[in-house]
Amino acid sequence: MSTLQEIIRACQHGSTEAFEQLVRQYQQYAFKIAYGILGSDRDAEDTVQEAFIAVYRQIKSLRNEEAFPTWLGKIVTNLCFRKVQNSGKRPTVPLDSIEDLRISNTGPEEAYLALELKQDVHNALLNLPLDYRVVVVLRDIQGYSYSEIADIAGIPLGTVKSRIHQARTLLADLLQPTRNEEEGER
Repeated sequence: MSTLQEIIRACQHGSTEAFEQLVRQYQQYAFKIAYGILGSDRDAEDTVQEAFIAVYRQIKSLRNEEAFPTWLGKIVTNLCFRKVQNSGKRPTVPLDSIEDLRISNTGPEEAYLALELKQDVHNALLNLPLDYRVVVVLRDIQGYSYSEIADIAGIPLGTVKSRIHQARTLLADLLQPTRNEEEGER
């Protein structure tokens, strides 16, 4: 197996086999970003295809092979923004894109409560402005650092930190009525 650096260099020299290997290695990664932002399998798949077309066309301009994942993430995120802006419709975030919440095997009541919580988080994410949703997906679902998010989203580091803080505050506020209802039931 070749290193990322070797694969990128081979792509830059026109190797279609290397490009296919690059796509295989990073297709799921790109899909998770697009799916987390757009919320649709079909839109995410289309966006990933567009992203790899852009990668194919622009790979010769990539100077730092190690930065490929961030560069790809930036391409995917920009395409997602464009898709949302051009469609005029609000994207949805499907439940299974919220990776940190898993349904428990401990019993039917716990499984139901976990599913209910997952649905509440899903609904709260849907109510976030797109700019906030993007940074939350990149940080809390994809695990990017603040500086990587700044690079991917093309915004200053301070703006990333601010948006993540504001998004989390909004999510907490949106989830608060749910928590109060649960406490009232007990």
